[in-house]
Amino acid sequence: MGDGLIPWSVQMQVSQRLAQYLERSLPQDLSADLIASLECFDETNVDGQDAERVGAAIAILVGRGVASEDVIGLAQRDWRDLLMASGLGGDDWRDTLTTYLDSDGSATPNP
Repeated sequence: MGDGLIPWSVQMQVSQRLAQYLERSLPQDLSADLIASLECFDETNVDGQDAERVGAAIAILVGRGVASEDVIGLAQRDWRDLLMASGLGGDDWRDTLTTYLDSDGSATPNP
């Protein structure tokens, strides 16, 4: 065993409602890939932000056609920009998140 430090990480837990949102709003192969990517995402990159909020922000931008690799890269570099770009960066983020995740697909919040 080496003398180097083992980096600390916390893997994201994908909530049931986020997984359901992904499954109903993205093609099956893309939603499965994104769920797997989110489950490997290191939450320590987002300074204690709500995991479901960050996961949803990633999902929203992927749903708008941004490549998942680019969105996850943005989340790792600057979670604030991720949240703002997705529409989840304001004080009303909880309401906006609920509108996205609990919607039957007919409601689309304004970004």
